[in-house]
Amino acid sequence: MAVNSSNHHALSRYDLRTSQWIHLPRGWWFVLSILLELHSPDATSQIVGTYRVFFRDKGPGVFLPGSILYQAAEQNLDRRARARRAKVLSPDSIITFSDAPVYGPYLDDLTRSGARVLFTLRWRNYAVVECDSVTASILRTKQYIASVEPTSAVLRPQTHIQWWRSNALSPSYNYGASLEQIGMVGLSTLHALGITGENTLIGLIDTGFRWRTHEALRNSRVVAEYDFIQLDSITANQDGDHVNQDSHGTAVFSVIAGWYPDSLIGGAPCASFVLAKTENVASERRIEEDALAAAIEWMEAQGVEVVNISLGYSTFDSTEVQYVAQDFNGRTTIASVAVEEAVRRGMVCVVAAGNNGDAPTTIYSPGEAPHALTVGAVANTQLDIPRFTSRGPTVDGRLKPDLAALGVNVRTTTNASPLGFGLASGTSMATPIITSCVAALLQAHPELTPSLLRELLTTGASHSHDPNTAVGYGVPDVYRSAIEWGIVCSPPIVIPRGDSVFIGLAAASIVPVTSAELRWSLRQSFGEMPLRSAGSLMFALLPRQGVDSLVFWFTLTDGQRTKRHPTSGTFYARTSDTLLPCGWQLQDVSAIVDRSATDKSRNFTMTLALPIDQPYLILPQRWQRARCSVFDLQLRNRWTDIISPGERVVRIPIDQRGTFIVRIEYDDGTIVSYFLMMY
Repeated sequence: MAVNSSNHHALSRYDLRTSQWIHLPRGWWFVLSILLELHSPDATSQIVGTYRVFFRDKGPGVFLPGSILYQAAEQNLDRRARARRAKVLSPDSIITFSDAPVYGPYLDDLTRSGARVLFTLRWRNYAVVECDSVTASILRTKQYIASVEPTSAVLRPQTHIQWWRSNALSPSYNYGASLEQIGMVGLSTLHALGITGENTLIGLIDTGFRWRTHEALRNSRVVAEYDFIQLDSITANQDGDHVNQDSHGTAVFSVIAGWYPDSLIGGAPCASFVLAKTENVASERRIEEDALAAAIEWMEAQGVEVVNISLGYSTFDSTEVQYVAQDFNGRTTIASVAVEEAVRRGMVCVVAAGNNGDAPTTIYSPGEAPHALTVGAVANTQLDIPRFTSRGPTVDGRLKPDLAALGVNVRTTTNASPLGFGLASGTSMATPIITSCVAALLQAHPELTPSLLRELLTTGASHSHDPNTAVGYGVPDVYRSAIEWGIVCSPPIVIPRGDSVFIGLAAASIVPVTSAELRWSLRQSFGEMPLRSAGSLMFALLPRQGVDSLVFWFTLTDGQRTKRHPTSGTFYARTSDTLLPCGWQLQDVSAIVDRSATDKSRNFTMTLALPIDQPYLILPQRWQRARCSVFDLQLRNRWTDIISPGERVVRIPIDQRGTFIVRIEYDDGTIVSYFLMMY
């Protein structure tokens, strides 16, 4: 039968399954025209997206000390942020024009124009907004806006504008399964000296943090948190999040902050924390880089000293513009530029190298940032290199990574239950170990700058004499780094004892501490008293004189260096309260305190080192019986035995590498103490 094609085109369609024409009702072309209109380019252009809106200026104000704009910049910066910046910036560069906030009326106008402001980035003076393309086109016409671009586009380096001021205005730690990851880098020895990250502020930028409900994390000192995805202060999972959204970030956080004896002790459990959720696990979009940059700015303004970034960016979803290899030069990507700006302001940025395999040049943004402390992974204490850890060099020939830590079977929490623990692998898990090392060094030596921290950690690391593109300078020994820089002192120890107060600290150095003094202010009078020693513990008994508060500090010397502790300012304590380093227990020190505080005998202190396979201590021959005790640096008794008169060789039955105190008490009251390093 002949077919009238014009009629069939108008009112019919051909069904390929039945090989028959199906007649369509009249008005079909009208319906089709509506559908075509809805799917026309003009219609799709109104789909909502996210954009970067760059501003030409920060409003009409001038940036001079005392001006409204200058005061706004000052208010953005916490006291700690200014103090940290002062270590690396000249006095006239601590607060600059780039610290001034994005101009509020500009943001208000964006909102009135139909855009939803998601967050702002003051260093590069732009806002990330959500709107349709029609609104974006309208924004491009506004005089105060320099440009508008989708967040899926690469953010190229802007011509740098010097936003400077006018030149005319010149314990007892039971690590459980976490011992290996902590011990490998020397953190366990620093923990024993009371160095646990206390008084340092650590930032973490990740996928989210379910810390409030886990027994190992719920007591963490979280001082601020923000979700840059849902734009609220909840960083744990909530409605709209992928079921595993906060799993990665929580595991990373636990490597630093975890505290559950016999299962997990983190590297810096007594630090304070600022948490930012920026990474959406359901997609890989460029806006996540903007969110990371915004989080860095937010943390820097609050005084964060070191930030952990166990994230990386190389390939994005198909809807996004991709980076090319040459972009990973440390000067181009959004994340790397933000890292560089933060380091320039004195903040240490510790970044995962990535898990992109063993091919060269597989470290991407922001691990390729020149001043990021980039972290690779090792598999075990033999420092075998896992195949997954990304390799350098960078595209412009720089050595990366910088350091490495355990990245295979790292002990973490899990979100399975309030007591969930597990093992995780990847450079994401090695990175928080190095972040903990940085926090420990900053507690021990607050004056350290990012460049000095890098130098200390790399100089004494396992591959310092033969760095490579898999582990950089290798696994650091943070304890050695700490004592090589200067005398390491614990937080103060204060224990009331009737009419007196026991005041002391634990201290260590590369050579023995030869003298230590307590200096105090009491009832508007000043005094000083030499400290006695029992191994690494140094102390004095001070009469309380009926006064319940005390201002004090310590001075120590090892014959080569002198340290004031604290470096600046003083300690304050109520003499009726017990004050111990974070994590220490009173019963761990009471025995030595009771014995040492009343001991009037001679006390000699020496330093020795013994191999672990030949732990024989040679003694001067004395025809007296003696009691020999071995303590760890937490002052727990590890072994006690009686030495017979005339005996000259004592075997120290310690099968663990580390630093110990040997105390020998003779019948005549003489006490000999050894600071013993087992290797």
